[in-house]
Amino acid sequence: MDRGTRRRAWRLGALALVLVLAAGVGAGLVLRPTTDLRLGAAVTDCHPLDLVDATTGRAITGIEDLAPDPVAGWLYLSAFDRRAVAHELAQTGRAQTQGALYRLRAADLERAGPLTLEPLAGAAPVRPHGIALSADRRRLFVVDRANAPAAAGAAIAPRLRAFDIAADRLVPAWTLDHPGLCRANDVVALGPDRVAVTLDHGACDGWRRGLEDVFKLPRARLAIAGPEGLVRTPERFVFANGVVRMPDGRLAVAETRARRLRLVSPDRSGQEPGAAAPGTETPDTETAGAKLPGAETHVPLPFPPDNLTPAPGGGLIAAGPPRLMRYALFCAGWAGVDTTPSAVAHVSGQGRVTPLVAGALPGLSGATVAAQLNRHLVIASGYDRGLNVCRLTTGRP
Repeated sequence: MDRGTRRRAWRLGALALVLVLAAGVGAGLVLRPTTDLRLGAAVTDCHPLDLVDATTGRAITGIEDLAPDPVAGWLYLSAFDRRAVAHELAQTGRAQTQGALYRLRAADLERAGPLTLEPLAGAAPVRPHGIALSADRRRLFVVDRANAPAAAGAAIAPRLRAFDIAADRLVPAWTLDHPGLCRANDVVALGPDRVAVTLDHGACDGWRRGLEDVFKLPRARLAIAGPEGLVRTPERFVFANGVVRMPDGRLAVAETRARRLRLVSPDRSGQEPGAAAPGTETPDTETAGAKLPGAETHVPLPFPPDNLTPAPGGGLIAAGPPRLMRYALFCAGWAGVDTTPSAVAHVSGQGRVTPLVAGALPGLSGATVAAQLNRHLVIASGYDRGLNVCRLTTGRP
């Protein structure tokens, strides 16, 4: 072997060693658990609160979203066991496991638990994802993933449902089935029959959706919807997730893969969406109405935001898993990863970010939503059981 060949072989060997070491370090960083917990100045005493379904007797698992009603003292919860549904789809192509909508009183958050909750009657069958209350708190809007897959191996097709709240039950008001809802994620009320819905990907299924995630492509959308149909706004997002309405009328959209919030103005054309019958619009239909004045704003966050909830004083509370790779392993149950950290922050109406929770919450992994109800900060995870409840020393974080 001549000197040049030996030099090339040495370089290749050194490169291989560096790659192996880098892979090992990367795997170590991903698999290394987070054990510390840092709380904001106004947050104290975070503890788990177990919940039990009164009908099945099973632990309530996979609380994806929360909707607080501070006036009446209620907290609405949407839940279904995502791992069970994914397993059923993989094994048989049909999902049998259903979820439920629940609510609990603010006073219940003071109890040690476990709390037994009755599912709200009138919604079954349902696999609720994002939920939101109307401004008068008399109607609950739900992104529902209870539809059967369109074909073998296909994902569940979401629908949009509106319920009137009557005592301890829900009364169906209207339902929208529309191909444009294939990636519907979260919802926020704009009126009694008008909502904004985030579409977390541009592609409905398959490898194109994977490319959006890997390369952080801005293909996600926002749609304005009602019982007659929907139209999409012109903006494009990097994985549009949670959405809330700010006091100035703008919508705050969580861009999970971009680790930021984006404030945009909804369509204010004065026309109800969907003049055409549901299903007749093309997937790329745009809104034609005028937009509210005001520059579009980006608010960087120290973690990838998942869901958003309105906070007292006009701001919002964002929650999400700070380590996305570990979170993905946790959701899939791979590599022995059974815990993952959480992050929660308050964002003021002026865009000031105040961290509230960062790290390993006791009894809860991978926070996907947090909401304030009175002097409590309630945290939930779409892939774990129950809630985590923290006390707030002030009325506003």
